[in-house]
Order: sequence, then structure tokens, then C-alpha cells
Amino acid sequence: MFNDLIKELKEQKLETLAYADDLAIVGMGKPELKKAIKAIERWLERNRMKLNRKKSGIIFHTKQGPKPKEYRSDIEGIPVVEKYKYLGIWIERTMTMIQHLDYIMNKIQKGMKMLQIMRWKNMAEWRMQYVWMTYV
Repeated sequence: MFNDLIKELKEQKLETLAYADDLAIVGMGKPELKKAIKAIERWLERNRMKLNRKKSGIIFHTKQGPKPKEYRSDIEGIPVVEKYKYLGIWIERTMTMIQHLDYIMNKIQKGMKMLQIMRWKNMAEWRMQYVWMTYV
């Protein structure tokens, strides 16, 4: 969909990850980030589109501990976030994957509960049929 944008970003030495209509830009700091945002805005304007800042997020990866002060507020109207879901995977500022593992464990637990319900419902139906057959 936006191969020309990806090409333009790569020409500016910006690393991109893209799939369908999802785009991630990997950079080293605020100057690169601002450069990427400007390039994206120019591309969007040429293509009569707008950036949905509410669906966008910026993560500054740091080890444990608080973020540096300069990375705590929005940049060009895009929120700086602690975690972001990209292509179904939760990415965290600390790169620990805890958020994603918790998300997967929760999905598995819900699935297991559903399987237990289905199992006991089927067992109850089988018992009812067995009891009915033995008394007929």
C-alpha cells in the first residue's frame, strides 16, 4: 500500500518494519523520529490521507526505571506510551515481554475454561442419555 513511503524512509536511513497497512519505524532518538514523522506527513498529504494520532504511539526503549524527562510527553501530537500492540504483539518500553506473556496466558486461561465447560456439558448430556437408555 505504501511502498513509496517505505522507500523514502529507507533513503533517509530510517529503519522500517511494515505489514499490510501497519508501519513501525525503528530509530535512535528524537531527531530521527521527528524526521520520520515529517516524511510520513508529507506522504499522507500527497495521498490525501491523515495520520490517526490516537492509533499511533511512540515507545522509547529503556532498561528498568523511569523514562528520561524529555521522553515523557507527546511528540508532534503522537503520544509517548509505555506499551503498544503491533501486529498482535505487545511491545513494552523495557522489552521484557511481560505484557505480551500476560495477554497470552489470559487468552489460554479463557480457552481452558471454555473447554472445561464444554467437557462437563457433554458429559452431563452423555450421562442423561445413558440413564434414559438403562431405564427404558
